[in-house]
Amino acid sequence: MKAMVDFAEKYVQLTDDEKELLTRLAQSSWQVRTFKKGQVIKPAQSPMSDALFVFEGVLCVSFLHNDEMMISEFFFSGEPVILPQPDSHLEVFCLQDAKIGRSLTDDVENQLQTFPRFERVCRLFAEDRLNQRSRFSDMLKSSSPLEKYEFVFTHRRHLIEQVPHRLLARYLGITPETLSRVRRQFAKVEIDLNQ
Repeated sequence: MKAMVDFAEKYVQLTDDEKELLTRLAQSSWQVRTFKKGQVIKPAQSPMSDALFVFEGVLCVSFLHNDEMMISEFFFSGEPVILPQPDSHLEVFCLQDAKIGRSLTDDVENQLQTFPRFERVCRLFAEDRLNQRSRFSDMLKSSSPLEKYEFVFTHRRHLIEQVPHRLLARYLGITPETLSRVRRQFAKVEIDLNQ
């Protein structure tokens, strides 16, 4: 449950008592299961009724558009999973072996009432992710493949480090071949800048 405390401390400073309270609440309301790489946690056409938290691993959120898989978002260790509503068209699956916490929405609401500062943490995370997503969507519409890669490298480098090449390309709206070319260009620019 340390991952949940670490997540909260990215947004607010917690006292030792608050850390202990959050740990107790997490242990009582989150059921943690282990999933294998590729395993589906939420199938498409099935609405999400529970809250999810990534204790370890990486989750990918995807959907089908004209029979082609599109990537909506990625969630990493120490992050809650926030899906847009309605979410029945989305599929959530593991990109690597993972430990995922699942809690009933009512239990999460009780947790937030018991520990109101955690509600602020969740709100700040959601705002941060929404702002990031909005900037990313705007950038996707008007940027070159190199600019897209630079944006991800600067603002969400963990995508480059942990997401498979083909899925990162889909997320950026480019082909895997273009992503390979952009990576080479980017590496060359970095070498030139560091000399």
